[in-house]
Amino acid sequence: MPSCIEVGDYFDEVMEALVESGLYSSKAEVVRDALRRLLSSIDMRLVGLRAYQRGSTLWRALRIAGVSFDEFISFMVASGIAPEIGCRAIPPPPPASIYVLDPVGIEILGRLGVLKSLESRIIVPRELENIVRLVEVVTGETINLRFESVTGVRSVARKLGVSIEEAASVALAAKHGLLVACDPRLAARASIVRRVACCYSLLRLVDEHVWRPRFRLLPLPEPRVEG
Repeated sequence: MPSCIEVGDYFDEVMEALVESGLYSSKAEVVRDALRRLLSSIDMRLVGLRAYQRGSTLWRALRIAGVSFDEFISFMVASGIAPEIGCRAIPPPPPASIYVLDPVGIEILGRLGVLKSLESRIIVPRELENIVRLVEVVTGETINLRFESVTGVRSVARKLGVSIEEAASVALAAKHGLLVACDPRLAARASIVRRVACCYSLLRLVDEHVWRPRFRLLPLPEPRVEG
């Protein structure tokens, strides 16, 4: 979203001089370059972690950190911060034929082999396609999910205070009626969705011999299977 920032007369004159000198094509380019230089001097993983500690959703904090899912989760754990993911016990799967997943769900269930096993029943927004492709690289598996475009994503992101990818999942789930989320914080904010379920519920639809050994490779506690 475009921002209007008051920088003061001195900095405004400096930006004008930089543009007039030919070093930059516009004041906006000056600001972008200044931000890039600033961010290169800061450990953005720490900024993302602090955002998470202040209540940010996991994927938004990860986007702020600017690193991969694996690196950010490992950084959180090494910093003594346990990420809130999934649920402690595995509930029954929701009675639906189509499941819309959030970004964290794509990352976790992809690594567990659940996406591959249930690919015909999972639908994700176009904004998450790159995440699926990265999971394919990590797992070495081709995952043939159904991708669907959805409108109004940016307005949903602003309304809920979440990332574009998270907003896309929520908007698509609002269309289909069900969000299967691995991030409890996103689930709590998905007020426009009729029903929200824990992503671990989908584990019951896949043989434990597929996902249980893989779970032990993740820096996360394994959920309990009850009943």
